[in-house]
Amino acid sequence: MQGAGSNPTELSRRQRHYAFAAMLAVCASLAIVADGCSIRRQFSKVTPVTMRSEAAGASLQIDPTMSVLIRRDEQTMVVYLTDLSPMALAGPLDRLTGSVVRIDRFFAPRAGRTPLEATASNAAVRWVVFAAGAMGVYQGGGMLELDQSILTGQKIRAILRGATLRLGGATDDFVDKLGATTASGVFVVADDAVTARRLAALVEAALARSAPIEETTEPARKPANAR
Repeated sequence: MQGAGSNPTELSRRQRHYAFAAMLAVCASLAIVADGCSIRRQFSKVTPVTMRSEAAGASLQIDPTMSVLIRRDEQTMVVYLTDLSPMALAGPLDRLTGSVVRIDRFFAPRAGRTPLEATASNAAVRWVVFAAGAMGVYQGGGMLELDQSILTGQKIRAILRGATLRLGGATDDFVDKLGATTASGVFVVADDAVTARRLAALVEAALARSAPIEETTEPARKPANAR
């Protein structure tokens, strides 16, 4: 004998309802996982930040251990990258071996309004090389773009491209093995003003110890018929 409320038709309806709800829950969880995987795949599209010299046939690249920014306003910011460990930051300057890159972005590129040719620039770049006491500062300009479509928490993907750098300052014992270079890379950066200030102090200390390098140019040659 069936009890009240146990009509087979009613039970069948309830079972279908529960099954449908369970199916929706599974689909939602799969969608979340898929979105998470998609974000991870997008963030995995990063490359080492590389300074390369075609003339010297040499390059220097870093896989950042820290990459942070400090914002000035909606468009301008300072980005810092380094391959130094957090522990090394607390050590003596003369024992550091690695790089700190500072990128000052002055404005955000605007589609249809900002020229995006290979020579376009919206940022100043300083690449400080620490070599166990010796220091060299490569500097120049390039284009820094932020991929606003890829956000997770406080992190964002950044693209440095078309940067041209040359040695602008160094200590007496620094050996320039690169000369004129280009720099590029894709990396993930976090909004972290505290770490940015620590890296800023390293850059300023290196600049204080480095003497400016004056560019040398070959004297202009006289025409063959000149007297």
